[in-house]
Amino acid sequence: MLIAVVCTTAASAQQEMLQIKMGDKVVTYPVAEIDEISFIIPQNQLVSGNHSGKIDVTVGMMTYTTNTVTYVITANDDGTIDVVVPEYTLNNTPMGDMAVGSYTVKNIAYNESKSAFYRDYTDDNIIFHFKTSSIDKDYVVKGDIEVKKTDNVLTINNNFRPGSMPMSVNTTFVKE
Repeated sequence: MLIAVVCTTAASAQQEMLQIKMGDKVVTYPVAEIDEISFIIPQNQLVSGNHSGKIDVTVGMMTYTTNTVTYVITANDDGTIDVVVPEYTLNNTPMGDMAVGSYTVKNIAYNESKSAFYRDYTDDNIIFHFKTSSIDKDYVVKGDIEVKKTDNVLTINNNFRPGSMPMSVNTTFVKE
């Protein structure tokens, strides 16, 4: 999208005017009435992209760290984001080695009070695959996700319960 900002002087009143052209649309404002001009990058553009690193995964009292994984965050036209939660493996857990499948949480809106993108996806009917030596099946995952970028540090907190699991799984991803 091309945006042209032009300052002009009206011939009869000698009043400075600001003219903004966006495609076929032209809007003109008296400069004296303008308090501030800011060029901003939408919040969803600040967090979008592929982000690689390790996840700390806490189940009950145990915390595990994954191998390097990649979160994919896509900025949507409506200001929300979609997050692809990556597949990862946890080794040497009480259930043996576990593979937690990838899934996507869509339309995560920016929450002003949290200064982060946040969504409770409990009712979104998201399916993911879970595998251990004795389990190999799809589950509905219920939880909430928060994506925050502060001082160029991206943090993703994802708390979820696979199926009817009695305790939640808490994951934290931090990328500097």
